[in-house]
Amino acid sequence: MALLISVFISRLIDGAAWLDTRRVPADNEPVPKTTADPRQPTASVILTSDFPAAPAATMIPGFEAACAHYPVTDFPLFCHAYGELCREDLNGKTAVELACGRGDLVVALAKRYPGSCIIAIDRYPESGASIRAAHSRGEAQNIKYVCGDAQDLAFLSDASVDLVFGQAALHHLANDVTTLSLQTRRVLKPGGRLLFLFEPMGHNWLVSCVRSIQVARHEMGDESNLFFSTFRELALPFERVHVQSFNLCGYFLKGIPSSWATSLARFANRLDRAIASIWPGATKFGANANIIFFR
Repeated sequence: MALLISVFISRLIDGAAWLDTRRVPADNEPVPKTTADPRQPTASVILTSDFPAAPAATMIPGFEAACAHYPVTDFPLFCHAYGELCREDLNGKTAVELACGRGDLVVALAKRYPGSCIIAIDRYPESGASIRAAHSRGEAQNIKYVCGDAQDLAFLSDASVDLVFGQAALHHLANDVTTLSLQTRRVLKPGGRLLFLFEPMGHNWLVSCVRSIQVARHEMGDESNLFFSTFRELALPFERVHVQSFNLCGYFLKGIPSSWATSLARFANRLDRAIASIWPGATKFGANANIIFFR
């Protein structure tokens, strides 16, 4: 019922789009890049989206701590996210995490690829507690912590990084998408990827209302929902962007007991895919997403 109400409200509001004379491109339609925009190495941006199939029941070993503080209903999302993060062997390569927080994810990645060089960035000096703890144990010595602005990557050389990623980071950085896109593309090597994991999407109006209450209660000033238009703008200097949507039906399962949640989340994931097979546009109404930009 909550799903039907949220989709109905979203479609009802979208139905007033005739009041806005600006044309909104279809989700999978190439968007031409204007000559006035400096971010135009290619002719168009291709955005694709789907609800991925539910993964195997096992998490990539060593990555459990990186998502332990999230509801278990988000398990399918993180399985896909970490699978994409580890899709290529990073030994001998350089990766950068934006807004690393405690650093649980970057520590897991460093342990999995001990031959890699990983740079973790966060604006707060007290961040990186898990990195410091790992270093004190003689682990993850291939991580360098940088206290600084994730939007300012001037300390990195052009085409020097193979992977840039962030977990629940983009919605804190979306206030200046132009700078973020230019900086990340500049440092990425050809063929590199920009990956954002577990990001909130704002097309589902019921979910957006719930999040607005959470933001107001906790006074989270830099929180923002993301939209396909955000991904398109960020993707301007990239070849293409793919959105893995989640939690169309499963968002409101986050409040149920953990003993039931895992099975119900997998059922909700299958239901999401079934709905999308009938109505492909449903992907934009997912509550969360992983977003992959290809250089």
